[in-house]
Amino acid sequence: MTDARPTREIQFKGVSFRLSDEPGPARFVLGLRKSGSSLLNQMLKFIAERNGVNYVDLPGTFFNAGVPLDAWHNDDLSAILRPGNMYIGFRNCPPAFASAPLFARSRRVFMFRDPRDALVSQYFSDAYSHSLPEGDSEQAQAARRHFIAKRERTLATDINDFVLKEARSMDEAFMGYAEVLRSPLTLKLRYEEHVFQKKRLIAKIAEHLSLPMPKAATEALLAQVDVVPTAEDKNRFIRSVTPGDHRRKLRPDTIEKLDEVLQRSLKLYDYH
Repeated sequence: MTDARPTREIQFKGVSFRLSDEPGPARFVLGLRKSGSSLLNQMLKFIAERNGVNYVDLPGTFFNAGVPLDAWHNDDLSAILRPGNMYIGFRNCPPAFASAPLFARSRRVFMFRDPRDALVSQYFSDAYSHSLPEGDSEQAQAARRHFIAKRERTLATDINDFVLKEARSMDEAFMGYAEVLRSPLTLKLRYEEHVFQKKRLIAKIAEHLSLPMPKAATEALLAQVDVVPTAEDKNRFIRSVTPGDHRRKLRPDTIEKLDEVLQRSLKLYDYH
């Protein structure tokens, strides 16, 4: 493992981040909620540490501090975007990336999934397994209460009603990555093609980001992430990874309505 490069603490919107000032490319790890983003981020943390690259989990750090997404998502992020760092944790594409020169010239990996399966996964996550903010501040405690209340509301909601209510928001999140999807700098990772092929996934990511992963390191990472549930458990974070889950969980009329609401993202991401 390569020694970690020196970092310094930066305050951004009242939250502390550790950034490297070492020269080198910036790298971005992008995803969508309930579309394999946790798996992708776990893998990239390991790969970054193996290569001595500092990673910055901007969304995760804000979440644990109790800072809501809308408090920073639309803001200028240039103060915290620096070469030599890997930026992880994104489940929505910040609008500021469209005008950020560093992002425009940097390589990124982007994992996505059938948005209908993502909606089903979001239901079970919100109802049973979504993590809670870990911070001790009053803001973090308030955020915990918010997520607990959200869990109770979801538990009281039928899954068909839930996915229809959340569908437009999911479609907007997918469409927010349209330019990322089209960029030649993006390694596009279809969840369905890689969830059972994690060794190949590691190799593709390592090559695209120029971060070597020798055989021993790859095997060590696989030991951590190559987990496939033998049976579905709604209370576990990794509940089910099998593609096409929406066909098993939703009524046909619900799927028909989803196809209408999600028609832009289903077309752009080639899910028909």
